[in-house]
Amino acid sequence: MYIDFGITNGSNYPVSVSGNPTSFKTSPIVARLNGYKAIVWADNRNGHYDLYARQLMQNGLVGTDMLLISAPGDQINPVVVSNFLLWRDSRTGNFDIWAVDLQSQNLIPFSIITLPNGHRSNFDAEGQWLVYEDTRNGNPDIYAYNAGTNTEIPIDTTPIQSNSPKISGNLVAYINYPNTVVIYQLTTTRSFTLPLHPNVPPMLTSLDFEFPWVVYEDSFTNDAFAFDISRSLEIPLLSDGHASYQLKPKISQGRVIWEQDDSGMGIPLTILGHDLTNC
Repeated sequence: MYIDFGITNGSNYPVSVSGNPTSFKTSPIVARLNGYKAIVWADNRNGHYDLYARQLMQNGLVGTDMLLISAPGDQINPVVVSNFLLWRDSRTGNFDIWAVDLQSQNLIPFSIITLPNGHRSNFDAEGQWLVYEDTRNGNPDIYAYNAGTNTEIPIDTTPIQSNSPKISGNLVAYINYPNTVVIYQLTTTRSFTLPLHPNVPPMLTSLDFEFPWVVYEDSFTNDAFAFDISRSLEIPLLSDGHASYQLKPKISQGRVIWEQDDSGMGIPLTILGHDLTNC
């Protein structure tokens, strides 16, 4: 696993150089631990996934890998929500939500959402909010957790399979499988759906969200699209008559990147991008 400091000096630095060099290292994030910035990631060097950290400096990483969270089962997918580090934790058999207070010196883990059934997955976070999929009722539903008030709210618990929640500001976008994108307003608890190319209903397989843009993959046409909520405008990210596949689009600061498969065989070999800031 490497981190790129190319903005300042054009170099890459290895995040983890200790422990088992053949272990899997996934889901890296930046968090502030005890007053310093650190890279936090999931690492299976002990036979299951634990959370590790390493101090981060502008010109590289210092110190050695620090075992941050270890428990039976797996600890994966760390995210920062307000002053807390949250992650998926299977110590009880199901994947639940656990946390540590980043302002505490002891970093003692505690449970946020622990249930006897179902799993919590597909985290996304912004500010004090965490949104996630939850199968406590059998099929995937969408829930949100507010770290400031320590409360959980159901967003969509209908029988329809819901997945891929993403948050931007006070809005949550998610998929009602197979062909509907829902926008939920956390402040009003109201929701609405996006009018996606209605002549050919899509088969939605992935989604990302940065207001006002929702970007998504349509596996029916194998194309990726962007939808501007403020103008109710949908545009294809690449117009090539469906000759290629655009997969797993992601958006940041108005710019979209996706996996490009020009072979049509499900083998993405290129990363392409599209600037939506002038659209």
